[in-house]
Amino acid sequence: MSVVRPTYASLGRLFIEQRVIQALFERLLSEQPIVAAVQRSQVEVREDGVLLAADVTIRWLPDQLGQLRAAQQEVGRRLEDMAAVNVMALDLTARSVVPADEGLPLPDTGTGS
Repeated sequence: MSVVRPTYASLGRLFIEQRVIQALFERLLSEQPIVAAVQRSQVEVREDGVLLAADVTIRWLPDQLGQLRAAQQEVGRRLEDMAAVNVMALDLTARSVVPADEGLPLPDTGTGS
């Protein structure tokens, strides 16, 4: 499925700077329970959308791959909603792993435990 975004707003052209998209991207990543830290991120803005990539430190949690995939999908969806951009690719690379409780506050995952 492709998301088509209008190029022009009713009052003229709308443009969001690459650094704003990158800041949103990093913030959304840092809110994910599996992500302990964002080491590096890269955003490439193209005419038809954006390409995103990040190296992250992940927490040692059950089903790491599944949680990383869920984070990838959630961040892409939320960025599209917030910035009205077409996310063409979102690549995440886990560069290191830390224990879930190693001095890092765990976000509330809503599991109640």
